[in-house]
Amino acid sequence: GAEILFVPAAFTKKTGEAHWHVLNRARAIENGAFVVAPCAIG
Repeated sequence: GAEILFVPAAFTKKTGEAHWHVLNRARAIENGAFVVAPCAIG
């Protein structure tokens, strides 16, 4: 299986940082892999 997951991410300005951290940690835990998730701004 994959050892590293690349997950493009885009969240709203209001909740972005909080959701970005929690949801990407969840992806890493549920898949048992490292997650690289660049976040879009704008």
